[in-house]
Amino acid sequence: KDVKVATRYVKSILVSGEHVFTGDYCNLVQQWLLATGELQAQYKGHKAGVISMAMAGNVLVAGGGDGQVLLFDQSKEAEVVDGVRVVEAVESIYKANGFVCSLEICEDRLLVPDRDEHKVASLRLFSHTNELVPENIRDVRIYKCSMPVWQATSAGKDFVLALCRDFTVKKFASGSRQLLMTIKVTPQHQEAKNPYVFKVQGDRCYVGYLNSGEIAAFSLQDGKRQEAKGFLGHRGSVNAF
Repeated sequence: KDVKVATRYVKSILVSGEHVFTGDYCNLVQQWLLATGELQAQYKGHKAGVISMAMAGNVLVAGGGDGQVLLFDQSKEAEVVDGVRVVEAVESIYKANGFVCSLEICEDRLLVPDRDEHKVASLRLFSHTNELVPENIRDVRIYKCSMPVWQATSAGKDFVLALCRDFTVKKFASGSRQLLMTIKVTPQHQEAKNPYVFKVQGDRCYVGYLNSGEIAAFSLQDGKRQEAKGFLGHRGSVNAF
């Protein structure tokens, strides 16, 4: 079934149980029922397009082109307009300098790449009883990257990884914030501009590049390229996988 979910670009998608959440350039997060395509809720507060999302329980966080990371609580009462819940942001929990290209919740913490500040921020969201931590006692860990950061993710609870503009992935110890390894993720094709997206699977990270359509795999243990030719097929940029 085809469902029109926005009048402008959809930049991010998140599937959770029976629902799919879309972030778009109408500055909205919208919640849809997978089975029927019915619009169930809209989440408002961003001043620019919604680029990234993450979710844990009733907590939804969304990052935008305005640099804001907004927190929404689905359990709170919301106005209903034409059968659709309109959920306002509880608070802005972080302000990045530049687009927030990715968000990830790992156990009790949220990872935020602060692109133009050349760092990754890790915010404690939940207490040991899985309750939201109040903003005034929410501790923040900073991982300094010395280059613009496109995306951040975790490798289990022990490591934080940052994809940087200089074609590197930086691997940090989560607790001490020590830089353990810098992996050169140089593409095979000269037309590749920036490394833009990456995912961790087991002991590998996969990197997608702008312009070249290439996806490359690298070991998180020794940094070596795992596929000699990479994965090819796209004629343009790799924006997500």
